Amino acid sequence: MSIPHIIERLTTEHLRKLRYALGLNKRKKPWRNYYGSIGANADWEHLCDLGIARRSPSATKHVTYTVTFEAAKALYSKPMSRNYFDNCLDEQGTTGKEHIRRSGRKRRRCHPLG
Repeated sequence: MSIPHIIERLTTEHLRKLRYALGLNKRKKPWRNYYGSIGANADWEHLCDLGIARRSPSATKHVTYTVTFEAAKALYSKPMSRNYFDNCLDEQGTTGKEHIRRSGRKRRRCHPLG
């Protein structure tokens, strides 16, 4: 069964977790690709078994899950190049500020008085 067909059959909770991992819960375009957990997460392990996500090997209790390219394309439902996925989406578990600093985008400063 293809990835888009598998995604159509996922529960709302699974879809919410996948969208969260891609950063689609706060932005319109994916900007990261990880979900961190202390210990194994049953929902994410199920997604890994389906081929939608991968689990990163770790020597500590912290586990990082990443979404596959095919699943990210199906979730985003807009064109996404493999280059954007490989170079722009954060698979290293860094925070949003580190990702912005690394990608060269600057944040607009807010005036201290509002």
